[in-house]
Amino acid sequence: MQRGGYPAQSQPQQVRATRGLTRTQLIQDMVNYLSQYYFLIRDNSDACFLQGRYDYTLHPISSDAFYAPLKAYAMNTHGRELTDGMIKSALDLFCGNQTQTSFRIHNVHCGRSLTFTGNALYYYQRSGLHIAPSYTPEAGAFSRDMQPIGLVLNRSAQPSPHYIGNIHPSTLENLFRGYSVPEGEYLVLITWMVSTLIASSGGYMLELIDNDDERVQKLQRDLKRLIDPCTQDFIPEVPAQRKQFDSLALDHFLLNFSPVDELTVPAQKNLLDLLNGYAVDMSLKPKRHSYSVFVQRPVLLSADESVITHEPLLNRAITLHLSREDITANVDMSIEFDAYFSAWINLVAFVNYHLQPILLQHGAASNHTPADVFRQIGILVCRALVKDEKLFIQEMDHQASIRQGLSLSENAVAQALIAYLNQNRLNEQSKSASDWLDALESFRPKRARSTDWPVTPRALGAALKQAKPVLAASDIECLGEKRGSYRVWTIRRNTPLEPSTTDQSQAPSLDA
Repeated sequence: MQRGGYPAQSQPQQVRATRGLTRTQLIQDMVNYLSQYYFLIRDNSDACFLQGRYDYTLHPISSDAFYAPLKAYAMNTHGRELTDGMIKSALDLFCGNQTQTSFRIHNVHCGRSLTFTGNALYYYQRSGLHIAPSYTPEAGAFSRDMQPIGLVLNRSAQPSPHYIGNIHPSTLENLFRGYSVPEGEYLVLITWMVSTLIASSGGYMLELIDNDDERVQKLQRDLKRLIDPCTQDFIPEVPAQRKQFDSLALDHFLLNFSPVDELTVPAQKNLLDLLNGYAVDMSLKPKRHSYSVFVQRPVLLSADESVITHEPLLNRAITLHLSREDITANVDMSIEFDAYFSAWINLVAFVNYHLQPILLQHGAASNHTPADVFRQIGILVCRALVKDEKLFIQEMDHQASIRQGLSLSENAVAQALIAYLNQNRLNEQSKSASDWLDALESFRPKRARSTDWPVTPRALGAALKQAKPVLAASDIECLGEKRGSYRVWTIRRNTPLEPSTTDQSQAPSLDA
């Protein structure tokens, strides 16, 4: 099957024109051809599009994309040449016949997976085939083949591995043991894999940090080929412009970047938008035609050290510092890749079945944060794999502590504030930005670059705002308030220091 919604046509050596076939009959045969290979789609403005029944790509009615296949079909089948006028007549008749059964769309979802009402999951596997990961306590995990569902696919999508039935989710462990990934870490990896298909999870970005470039790239490649096999495994560079992100989101379900040296703040904001989901307006030729495609994408990247600095993205990212454990003796090298795909799909079915009732126990599922949902997915993954959920929770806490330490080491002002409070045995201190600038100068970290240290009260005020989340990770508040014509900044420990024997006689006073 070729892209564009039409089947590949064989080229006969010689085709004799069909005798007695009138112009009207030839046009009607083209209408039948269109009915066999296309759906009629209408948007909110009643603009008409044709969507391939096999590859789901959308085209406006007037698109030249239909001309070549229709002319080739007419020539190969009937030995007749179609004029542009005859093609327009066939399209008009097709649209007239299909008006009552046409699909009405508000926007078009595209990607490997989607969720319909009732929390049913659908995953595009190969041309003309979706599978529905399902689970019941009686039958266990299974997957049903589905009729084609109207959605626009990733433009570079390739057929996924074959679903081969009743493969236990624990089979996935063998894949990660083969890369010498410790148990707690691969539980986080598997949880993230499951979260990419469950739309209600709120997308998470996974950042892999490893000093073994070859290992992390092979691991990324396998994750990409399990979740979203495409003509391209890796996207070599994070784009600078929003339109480039939009284009990548139409090409891939999982955006897989490697290696990444740095991320600009605009790029991080665009990645966060992809995790949340947004509509991309598609302009087609002729320009009066367009349609809206909804994209929501998980993101995977690897780097030598963390490249995420934008606080909102940090809250939607999992940074996993991969370590190594010698467990290759327990690796079964005979397991086929299709088995890993099936194990993952079955695990998704199990988690999706149990997740929704848990989320609805204390109100609507939408009230839960992405972190709440990810944690609950991890607990269900542990249950399916017969693992102690403490392994997953401890690993998440461990990775968070690494992130906290790195964030503190990267923020010179936060380090100076903590050192100031510690040396002066203070639980709380209030000063103007100008006074803080003088007070912190002697606590400036020796390794801090000149560009990392503020030199004016205004710059310090901006630096204190940036230090807030870093200080919060150490249970320290950073509060700013207007007092007359200037702003006062208060630094307060939420976990007070225990007074020393010398402090008991004279407690430190607070500056007004």
